[in-house]
Amino acid sequence: MGIWSRIVKAVVGGVAATAMLMPVGAAVAAPADDSTVAGGVTSVASAANSAQTSSFASQSDSGAASTVTDTSVDGPAKVEKTHVPQTAEESFVSASDASTYGLDAQSDEGDESGDAQADGAQPNGSNGSEGDSSKSDGLADGTGANALIAAADLNGLATVGVTWKQQDMTDTAKAPKLELRYFKDNAWSEWQTLPSVDDDLGKMGSSPAYYVGLATEAEARLTPVDGQTITEAKFITVDPGYSAEGTAKTSADTSANTNSSNVNNGDKSADSAAAVVSSSATESATTVDNAENSVDSNTASATAQLQTTEAASAASTSATTPSVRTAADAITSAGRIHTREEWWQSGNPARQWKPDNSGHWQGAVVHHTYQPANNYTQAEVPALINGIYVYHNTSNGWGDIGYNLLVDKYGGIWEGRDEGVDNQVVPASEAIGAHSRGFNSATFGVVVLGDFTTQAPSEAAINSVSAAIAWEFNALGITNAKDTFEYKGTQPRITGHGDKSHQSDSANNTACPGQKMWDRMDDIRNKVQKLLVPQIDTLAKVTIPDGVYYINAKSRDSAGLDVPDYSTADGTQLQLYSYNNSTAQRFKFAKQSDGSYVITNVNSGKALDVANGSASNGAKVQQFTPNGSAAQRWFIRNSGTGYYLQSALGNWVLDITGGNTSDRTKIDLYTPNGTDAQKFLIASATKTITTKAVKIQSVAAASGKSGTSRVIDVSGGSGSNGARLQIYDDNGTDAQLFRFKQVGNGVYTITNVNSGRVIDVANGSTGNGSTIQQWDSNGSAAQHWLVRTAEGADGTTDVAGSSSAFSLIGSGSNRAIDLPGGATTSGTGLQIYAANGTAAQQWTIAEAPTSRDKLNTLAAQHKDDIKDGTYKVSTKLKDSAVLDVTGASSDNGANVQLYGSNGTAAQTWTVSHDDNGYVTFTNANSGKVLDVSGGTANSGVNVQQYDSNGTTAQKWVVIKQSDGSYAIRSAANAKDEIVLDVTGASSTNGTNVQVYSSNNSKAQRWTFTAVQTARTRLNALAAAHKSDVADGTVEIASTAKKTMRFDVVGGSRDNGANVQLYASNGTNAQAWKVSHDSLGYVTLTNMNSGRVLDISGASTANGANVQQWDSNGSWAQKWIAVKNSDGSITLRSALKENFVIDAAGGAIGNGTNIQMWTSNDSTAQRWTFNRK
Repeated sequence: MGIWSRIVKAVVGGVAATAMLMPVGAAVAAPADDSTVAGGVTSVASAANSAQTSSFASQSDSGAASTVTDTSVDGPAKVEKTHVPQTAEESFVSASDASTYGLDAQSDEGDESGDAQADGAQPNGSNGSEGDSSKSDGLADGTGANALIAAADLNGLATVGVTWKQQDMTDTAKAPKLELRYFKDNAWSEWQTLPSVDDDLGKMGSSPAYYVGLATEAEARLTPVDGQTITEAKFITVDPGYSAEGTAKTSADTSANTNSSNVNNGDKSADSAAAVVSSSATESATTVDNAENSVDSNTASATAQLQTTEAASAASTSATTPSVRTAADAITSAGRIHTREEWWQSGNPARQWKPDNSGHWQGAVVHHTYQPANNYTQAEVPALINGIYVYHNTSNGWGDIGYNLLVDKYGGIWEGRDEGVDNQVVPASEAIGAHSRGFNSATFGVVVLGDFTTQAPSEAAINSVSAAIAWEFNALGITNAKDTFEYKGTQPRITGHGDKSHQSDSANNTACPGQKMWDRMDDIRNKVQKLLVPQIDTLAKVTIPDGVYYINAKSRDSAGLDVPDYSTADGTQLQLYSYNNSTAQRFKFAKQSDGSYVITNVNSGKALDVANGSASNGAKVQQFTPNGSAAQRWFIRNSGTGYYLQSALGNWVLDITGGNTSDRTKIDLYTPNGTDAQKFLIASATKTITTKAVKIQSVAAASGKSGTSRVIDVSGGSGSNGARLQIYDDNGTDAQLFRFKQVGNGVYTITNVNSGRVIDVANGSTGNGSTIQQWDSNGSAAQHWLVRTAEGADGTTDVAGSSSAFSLIGSGSNRAIDLPGGATTSGTGLQIYAANGTAAQQWTIAEAPTSRDKLNTLAAQHKDDIKDGTYKVSTKLKDSAVLDVTGASSDNGANVQLYGSNGTAAQTWTVSHDDNGYVTFTNANSGKVLDVSGGTANSGVNVQQYDSNGTTAQKWVVIKQSDGSYAIRSAANAKDEIVLDVTGASSTNGTNVQVYSSNNSKAQRWTFTAVQTARTRLNALAAAHKSDVADGTVEIASTAKKTMRFDVVGGSRDNGANVQLYASNGTNAQAWKVSHDSLGYVTLTNMNSGRVLDISGASTANGANVQQWDSNGSWAQKWIAVKNSDGSITLRSALKENFVIDAAGGAIGNGTNIQMWTSNDSTAQRWTFNRK
């Protein structure tokens, strides 16, 4: 006896009324005599209606029991439909209430009397009287003070669940904790923690149904989370009308001991059935109100009158009319599908509305039932399913079982939701279920009986789930189990209930079908794919305009059908070969009256032909003189992701031998097998696409139709992966310009000029409605597009009268880029959709200049605004503030600033133009060029000097303004006008120079003053004094002491040997050869070592040492010999102006070092050249 019953009895002496389910309408109308009804298992071969009857018979209303046999070895051999299903509910009470009324803790010891199953006996041997203390009602140790508890006696092969309310009915994280245990085999099970929220219901307040089978008693415990108070909690028990033969207590047993207030005591007479009609009519309003709980069904408006009529009809039929029905064939690779009549029990609550077959199934959703411990036997499966039905019908208010198909762990497949035809499993019925909120009309639900959170599903279950889905997919014409479809976003074709793409608010926010089932989802998809066999004659015929086409391989779209070596001979077998745009790869399609095509090679004029007109696997496909035979006619069939070319000889298609994609693989005939080796992509051979940038204009949104020309555009001008493509008003930006690059015959990648990313189908999806986006190029078929002349054209003109319109067909999907619903509004996102010949799939192209093209033109136009030369560059803010390299640095990355003009080389810039008119600014001091840091010119980016690399970051357009000043625009940003700018418009020393958006202010205006560089001046000096010293061998003497000579220390011949003053000794260590270059610079070569006079380290600092070194032609080894008025010579360095050879400290003794110093015109810097 349940806790609530004991409390009620203790208080008022009453007996709790058990609410018996009324047989409102049976799904199977059984005969009145002993004859059986043909139902049950569907037959093997096809979807045709055969006259086969089933070995499974439905229960007769006369009381005869029918059985479902079982081959399992770990459970009952069979179960029986023995009695009318019923349900009951027990209210939960608090632990303190249970204590108040004397409900003591369960000892967990089983019945020892051996008489638990006697008529009328309670499960633990008690007759139910209050004075009997031989058993307790099972309150568990450890029940918390805030917990609610309920207990119930069970009948038949039972199913249980709970319903409840609390303050927060939206946040599933606040759902109470549900624990369950049951009494079975004379012992209590352990407490099991189970979900208290049924994810399939889509809202809180009801748990899933839990099958407890042969248990005779169950207890439930609900513990609220902090802050929540549970109210109206009910413990629901369902007796599905099944018993295990010879062991289970039946409804008949219970009925004999229940209060007479029960309406139906199990009598199955016609009179009782009629009484049920009356009862159902009075209860129907409640039933219909519960319909609002149905997940995503639009048929919840069923009326009480409909239920009453169905019930009356069922009652009448059960009493008088025998019925024999046939089964429709339903076969999967895992076996037959059991009809719902096999698990249905007469007396079940009727459906609350008629089946709704208005769905549009595009995918499958896999579930699990959270069946505790997965501990059912094969024989119990029908009882388990019927229990779910009753629970879904009554507790969830769905009117029927939520799932379309059910699979047990033994591999059995069962019909679930009613499809509207008795004793048949209807393929592709598209009956709307109640399994995934918001997605029921677009998907069918397949549930596996069990909990796969931590336990792995059986292989038999995996195989049967795959087989069931494939069976439906084949009927629906779905050919790809691994692709996606568009419905409230992009959805996987096969997925689990808790897929994130299905989640919104609390709906479908679940781990269902359990992690272990999620782990097998890819296996399921792979298995389904292998079971999808195309029925070629059932696929739609495709019509294309007569014209010339390439026939590319789906498996390798860079190759296609080819006549070897341009042969024109009859009998030449076709092959696969890499694209070359040749006439040997072009074929003329000519449509025939039956919808087939004669396909003729352009080069040979011979028709595509099956050798000898004999079709068989591996039959040779060749070219042959046209003869009008069926062997030369071909139907184009749509596989969904490519075209089959079906021979008019029958169920045979063009096939690439062995699926090999190598060049010269033979083409033959084969039966359809669904592989890509039999799928082809057709591209127009007469449509060529320029390699220049183009805008892709919508024919549907052409200016003549909508008033505004609209083109394909990247949303928001984004450069990011995943940015959606749309049509938008033509604005001339790079986001609307694309370049086509050929990758196959008539196959292209299409790259956006602005982002550098290619047109792509999101996630590689192939279903109608899949989103078009941009993505990094990855070479996938989702980024390859075939150009095909617009559908409805004759190959030369399209429906709009233009000769340039075409469709863009995806290699991966064989679907066209499309405007959803033909919408032409600016901002309409693009999708792929099956080619349909509408203007929504037609495009034209027009060459258009890119931003870079426009900037190139601007540079050319302003090439002569500033002449090549050397300049100081002043800001318009202050003439004396000029462009300067900080600290006269020669380092890469040295900053460029404003600084007061000082005439140094660090402020001198050489202007040079390239062929396009772009200017490079080279610093005279460092030899490095003006550069935009990081190579990206946006507002606020710094300017520096860097080694010349030829990038746009170092190129500029100098544009003369009306006031004579100049704007200096960066070439690193072709889209935006970014110019050289003084930060903060300040002219103080050290102000940073940057690039910034053009604003026409003085901070962005510059003046150029021609100057000579130090090199220019030094070159001029060298040329002017070229004749001051003649070439030849000399000794170089000091004017301060004429006996002292330039001398290599110790007569060394080594690199780096020092040069000093030393008394004349007549050796070659003091002899130097004078030679001039073309500019007039002097080189001094020591006659002893053959090495030249050199400034160590090319230093320009005072005191830099002078040495000898191998000749390298550098400025550190070049000198300008300037004759003074007194006839002496000053040796000036070519490295730096006014930098001369000097006797250290003005000394004249032996060993005096020779060094470099700023010119001071002293005798220490004057020399005489004595000829030898």
